[in-house]
Formats: sequence, C-alpha cells, structure tokens
Amino acid sequence: MIAAYQRIATLAAVTLLLSALWAALAAPAPVAASVRVVSPAKGAVVSGKVTLRAELDLPKSAGPLVVHFFAGETDLGAACPGKPEKEWNTTGWTEKTYQVTARLYRWDRQKKAQGPQLAASQPVQVTVGNAGG
Repeated sequence: MIAAYQRIATLAAVTLLLSALWAALAAPAPVAASVRVVSPAKGAVVSGKVTLRAELDLPKSAGPLVVHFFAGETDLGAACPGKPEKEWNTTGWTEKTYQVTARLYRWDRQKKAQGPQLAASQPVQVTVGNAGG
C-alpha cells in the first residue's frame, strides 16, 4: 500500500515538473527592445491634428508587436511597429502641457489582444495650444 502512495506521489511530482517545463517552453522569449518618441519634439506647442511618431530598436526575432501612444495616462491609440505613427486630434483637449509617451507591447495573435509591455519611451513634454487654431 505504501508503495502505491509513493508511486502516486512520484507521478504527481513528474506531472508538475512536466507542466512547468511545458509552460516555460510555450512562453514567448523576452525581447530586448526600446522605443522613443521622435515627433513632436520636446517642448513643442501643438494644435489641431498632430502626427505622433516613434522609433523602435528591435531584434529580428521580436515577433508580433504593437505600439501605443499616450498623453499622460490617456491611450491615444495603437500603431504597428512597421510604421509607428498615430494621429492625435488635440481639438477639444485642455490647453496645458502633456507628457507624451510610446509603449511597446507584445501582440497575442491567438487572443487578438495586446500582451505584456516590453518597453516604454521617456516622456516628451508637449503643450496643447488650440486658442489660435
């Protein structure tokens, strides 16, 4: 009877080990990547429609990714890494200074949703000034 319990315990330990190994193999490899906002320039005063641009430094094996632009914590939308640009319509935004950032995320093809964040740019101060426009 004790031998049967020992076999069950051994089988459970092997199953747990195999599950952990499978999870490690199935997880995407870490990506050393960076992103930075290149437009608008730091200190720019913007109004109306503005094109936000980012530059990415990615390894060739990066896999599917998506870039999101933010003004503060407000998500301005997504762009593909091949052309990391997004139009920001500042009309209706409060005239003040915002911290604009770009964040790079892994894209989960199966879930058709963004996965974990891989990199974030340094903030770029941009002032919305729509009074004259």
